[in-house]
Amino acid sequence: MNTGLGYPEGISAVANEEGISGDLVLTVETGAFGGVPAARTSFGATTNALAFVDSPTIFDLYDSGFLYATFVGLAECDAHGSVNVSRFTDKSGRERRPGAGGFINLTQGAKNVIFCGTMTAGGYKAEIRDGKLVILQEGAEKKFLNQINQITFSGPHAVEINQNVLYVTDRCVFRLTAEGLKLTEVAPGIDIETQILPYMEFKPIIGDDVQEMDPRIFQEGLIGLRETIESKAE
Repeated sequence: MNTGLGYPEGISAVANEEGISGDLVLTVETGAFGGVPAARTSFGATTNALAFVDSPTIFDLYDSGFLYATFVGLAECDAHGSVNVSRFTDKSGRERRPGAGGFINLTQGAKNVIFCGTMTAGGYKAEIRDGKLVILQEGAEKKFLNQINQITFSGPHAVEINQNVLYVTDRCVFRLTAEGLKLTEVAPGIDIETQILPYMEFKPIIGDDVQEMDPRIFQEGLIGLRETIESKAE
């Protein structure tokens, strides 16, 4: 698997806490295999890696369909599931172009693509209280838009090649379908009509099978991923 910048950086730390880092082969674009990838300003380094290769070699593996899953950031998303992480325009009209980096290689080659991020940006604040998500302040900018600045990941193409694509946010989870984004899970304490739909410029598909996100995520202490994995293996 691969973990990218932003919220996905925390995956390796959680895996280590839960005692399952040895069951996963996490990789980063710098060429590290296994171990616990570092986060934030140390991103690219890895503790207790199984092996290191050069960056061109690992990108050859990514491009060949080597990845079971990649976890990447979520900046802008449209109703078709297409995502922009490479070009932005602020309210004054100024453009910022951070570029795609290895994002395209990772998302095109992986069998499962999981986008991770908050639903709004720019001042968003929240806390967990009594097992529920409590939003203290919404961000000034929406991420789920009618039109995104640039298509760095194509939702329609992902549907065409049968990729499994999820969009995991702070308050809900969407799955990419041939008809567009479908709401599948909602965090405990969150109301769809007042805390999800108003912060999207389009309405997702909402079926009768919307479930609650795993409540263990919103509790103190370990989640128990080791036990969950072992029970499913049985």
